Amino acid sequence: MRRSGDSLKGTVNHFLRLGLMPASQQRSKPFVVAPRNLRLPAGLSYDRVSELLEELEEPTRP
Repeated sequence: MRRSGDSLKGTVNHFLRLGLMPASQQRSKPFVVAPRNLRLPAGLSYDRVSELLEELEEPTRP
């Protein structure tokens, strides 16, 4: 702004216009996440989850 002599309002408007213009450059590749199989380790099952949570939440007995 100091170098060009433009006002703050003029500078903001200039960069807003630049940001709103359609891009003439090639689009970048879309971000893609590779899916992974989230199996449980051998010996674990979802069948007893509530029982295991109850065991963990019980207060420890001396």
